[in-house]
Amino acid sequence: MFRILFVFMLFSVCLAEDKTDSVTFFDHTQGIAVKLVKWPLENVVQPAFNTLLLPIKPPLRYTFEEKVIERGVDLLTFGGGKNINVFPTMKLLSGRNTSLGLSYIHRSLFYKDRDRFSLKFAAMLDRDWTLSSSYLKKDLLAQKYHSKTSFSILNSKDIEFFHPNDSITWVQSDSSYYASMEVSRALPNFWGISVGLNYDKRNYDIATVTVKPEESSEVYDSFKKVDDIGLFSSFYELPFILSVNYNTKNSEYAATEGLRWNTKYIYSYVSRFGNYSRLESVFESYTLLGNKTYKLSHKENREYQNYLKNFGFNNIAEIVDPNKFKNVFLQRKILLNYIRFVTSWKGEEQPMAFTGYNRLGQSAPLRGYPSSRFINRGYLLWSAEYRWPLIRRVDGTFFNEYAFLFQNPEKIGFEGLYNSWGFGFRVRTSSLFLTRGQVAFHGLDGFKLILTVSAAY
Repeated sequence: MFRILFVFMLFSVCLAEDKTDSVTFFDHTQGIAVKLVKWPLENVVQPAFNTLLLPIKPPLRYTFEEKVIERGVDLLTFGGGKNINVFPTMKLLSGRNTSLGLSYIHRSLFYKDRDRFSLKFAAMLDRDWTLSSSYLKKDLLAQKYHSKTSFSILNSKDIEFFHPNDSITWVQSDSSYYASMEVSRALPNFWGISVGLNYDKRNYDIATVTVKPEESSEVYDSFKKVDDIGLFSSFYELPFILSVNYNTKNSEYAATEGLRWNTKYIYSYVSRFGNYSRLESVFESYTLLGNKTYKLSHKENREYQNYLKNFGFNNIAEIVDPNKFKNVFLQRKILLNYIRFVTSWKGEEQPMAFTGYNRLGQSAPLRGYPSSRFINRGYLLWSAEYRWPLIRRVDGTFFNEYAFLFQNPEKIGFEGLYNSWGFGFRVRTSSLFLTRGQVAFHGLDGFKLILTVSAAY
């Protein structure tokens, strides 16, 4: 039912694009059947949406009148060439997972248009924190190669791992750090290849925030009942990565056309446990619907702002007008398809370290569920997203996604099928992603509110 109501809301927002003369669908000459459809729309749905809009209309009007988004982007940009960005970061998630931080991105640090440095820090509400940095250098060795080095530290008192074999959630502390180096080369016709080597020093122990020190032995005794896969221990990994990429996207964060395909093979040597391999394959496609350019002109941007400041769903009944369907839903919209397949397997008799298992909810979005909810040897994910321009640099989104979780890719079944859907907005420039806010739903845990500076894909 809620999906049907959301379609009405989506239609009303999209009507901002249709500046042509509309056809009056309901008039006094129409029969009783049409009036029966009209009555609940005008007397139930429309008043309900008008009520829901009351809390957000004042800040919405202030945002557009004061040009908050445009000024915000300018305030976050520094340097003579507008090559430095400093901005706060935030992830609004459930409970202690909410975080605040700061990001610093410096393009052309040493070489004009040929390098980039970034430094990011984030602190959670329970005083956990992360620190990461990276440096990208382009045009090495006669302008044929790029290199990227990165380093990150994680300090967490309680991370969760849901063991798929015994259905037990283990909670442990994490003070790991990671270093990586990658060399890539662009090939003709949009192809590319890269190789990388990481050093992952993993340090895990009993989570004292959930287990008293005198109870630690009981946790260890319980854990001995399952395979030793690296929980509550320290070890290191050396992942070797080989990646092949094909990319025709016309923009990094504001793509309207093109596709991206990436396949990555990872062989990870683990110091105390069985080595494992991982295969990841990602496919993205962007399709621009209609014959209009997606980017709004300044005149169109002002018209959109005026419309969104004052919309009240007064023309909600026009959704049944077939003459408007193409202009509203199939003009100046983007249809995005995202498919991701991941599987891991071990090569020795020793059990695979838990770090070889794959988790939905990080680089593979299943947005209606907590990020640590689903862990297994592999998964297959399909996510479809429908986007439309709200104003310049801001997109409206509606998404629907399905995921299969499995132990063996040859035994994918519907018992491991999960669904999530929702709507929201995203703020970005062509080269910088700023924030997204979304409401995601599914059938078991209700809904989830998301406000983060990380892109979904």
